Amino acid sequence: MKNFLFISSLLISISSTNLFAQNFKIQLPPGYNKIITQEELPGKEGSPYLTEVWAPGIITLQSGAKIESLQFRYNVYSKEIQYKLDTTTYVIGTPDSIKTISFANKHFIYTDFVENFKIKKDFFELLVDGKAKLFRRYFIEIIPANYNIALSTGNKNDRLVLRESLFVQSPNMDMIELDKKGKLILKAFSDKSAEINEYIRKEHLSLKNLNDLIKITTTYNSMN
Repeated sequence: MKNFLFISSLLISISSTNLFAQNFKIQLPPGYNKIITQEELPGKEGSPYLTEVWAPGIITLQSGAKIESLQFRYNVYSKEIQYKLDTTTYVIGTPDSIKTISFANKHFIYTDFVENFKIKKDFFELLVDGKAKLFRRYFIEIIPANYNIALSTGNKNDRLVLRESLFVQSPNMDMIELDKKGKLILKAFSDKSAEINEYIRKEHLSLKNLNDLIKITTTYNSMN
C-alpha cells in the first residue's frame, strides 16, 4: 500500500482515445498507468480476456522490487495486463520496466519475438525456465461475421477466439515459434540430440503434447 501511496503523489493527468472506448488515463511512473474505461467492443462477440476472473499476484520490477497484494487479469486482445487496487483498474503502461508478473499460477514476461519477419513484443507465459526456456503466447483470432441476410443464417458479429502458440529458446537458437509437430524443439536441443531422442523414446513422449514438451525441456536443462 505504501508503494501506491507514493505513486499516487506523482500522478499527471492525460487523456486518450482507442478504437473501442473512451479511455481516461493518468500517467504514473514507468510501468504503471491508471485507466478508467468501459471496455466495450462493438460488433464483436466473445471475451478479450484470458479469463475475466481477477486473480491475486505479484509484480516483480527489473530492480528486483516486488509489489504484492494486487488482483490481475490479462486482456489478450489489447495485449495488456491489468491490475486492480481497491475499486480502481490499472494497466501496465510500460511493460519493459516489469521483470515478471505472476498470477493464477502463471508467470508472464514481456519480450521480443519475430512474426512475419518483423520484431514485435508481447507477453509470454514462462512454462520452463533455465538455459532453455519454453513459452506460451496467447492471442485473439477474429472470426469475421458471416451473416447471410437472404437466408437469415450466420453470425452478425465478429467473434473473438482465444488461441495459443508455443515458443522455445535455447543456447543453440534464438526464441522461435514451435511448429505444430513440435520438431523444432529437437533442433533447439541439437547439442544433446542423442540423449533427448533416447529420453523421448524411452518415456514414450509426444512432440505435440504440451506436458511432454515441458518434460523434454526440463530434462534438457538438467543435462550438463
